[in-house]
Amino acid sequence: MRPYKKRVYPKLDSELAEIQIQQFTPDDKVLMGLYFYESLSINEIAKILYKKPEIVQSRLEYMVSRILKNSYPLNGVNLFSNEKHF
Repeated sequence: MRPYKKRVYPKLDSELAEIQIQQFTPDDKVLMGLYFYESLSINEIAKILYKKPEIVQSRLEYMVSRILKNSYPLNGVNLFSNEKHF
């Protein structure tokens, strides 16, 4: 079994992040909850929501980039992979 890599995210202003998250659709909030709180992989989420994994990954990247855009330059970094995370 391949060990999972722990992800390191930049420190965020929680109030700013909360404001951004409140603007997301209910579906996007569910998607973020499945990924960040339930720690499901992109493939697992795609099966649950009957979506293509590419769509799930794209939505997650978009939402996280909106949250991070004011506090951290992404510079083309791939924030997500198909692995589970901690």
